Amino acid sequence: MKDAEPIHKNIGKIFRKYNIIEYKSPSDSLSVDDFYKVYGYTNFYKADTGKVNEIPIQELTITLVSKRYPRELIRHLKEVRHYTIDNPEEGIYYVIGDILPIQILVTNRLSPEKNLWLYSLTDTLKDMSVTRKLLEDYKKNKEDQLYQAVMEIIVKANENRLKEGKRDMCNALLELMKDELDEKREEGIKEGIKEGESLGENRINQLILKLSELNRTDEILKAAADREYQKKLLKEFGL
Repeated sequence: MKDAEPIHKNIGKIFRKYNIIEYKSPSDSLSVDDFYKVYGYTNFYKADTGKVNEIPIQELTITLVSKRYPRELIRHLKEVRHYTIDNPEEGIYYVIGDILPIQILVTNRLSPEKNLWLYSLTDTLKDMSVTRKLLEDYKKNKEDQLYQAVMEIIVKANENRLKEGKRDMCNALLELMKDELDEKREEGIKEGIKEGESLGENRINQLILKLSELNRTDEILKAAADREYQKKLLKEFGL
């Protein structure tokens, strides 16, 4: 993040120069040990530099993202760490009492009006009014590769849900995305929508399916944005 650049977005108000983010896949939960893992990594990140105190502790933040409200973790933070939890708005929880600014984002409690894409990055997309807003916003940004990658993930994660009585919405999604999808992937999605078969005749779709089955959906986004990491995963699964 650039120095002294203000962040007005509700989920980024605590951000400073260095922001450590832990994103849990929709099927995973945020545990007590996850907190300590990320907290430890943040301290290591601060210390593992070329010069002493090159990264001031005041320039670091921690953000933990989970679909579900982490009840056990919140209880631990209050009762064991003696932190207080502030809930400034829907889905955003500030952990008060540490030198590091820490926040927990619960995606299924976020406001879809303010956080449409993060709210929709789930495997239980069911509000059709939210889905329509997602389509409208995607249409405005369909040339952006990041929007393309996230939309592909959302479509894949909600494939069955979208097909169950939502054929018009599926067709609308496909129509918007057809210019960005490669030929084989597009054919796979069309076939899946028309015949109710699973997506993925090609290597990329098979990779997405494998990662989903192993609850490694958080790696799908990374693979979509990082070609080298994508090649590494393809080799790992022999695709």
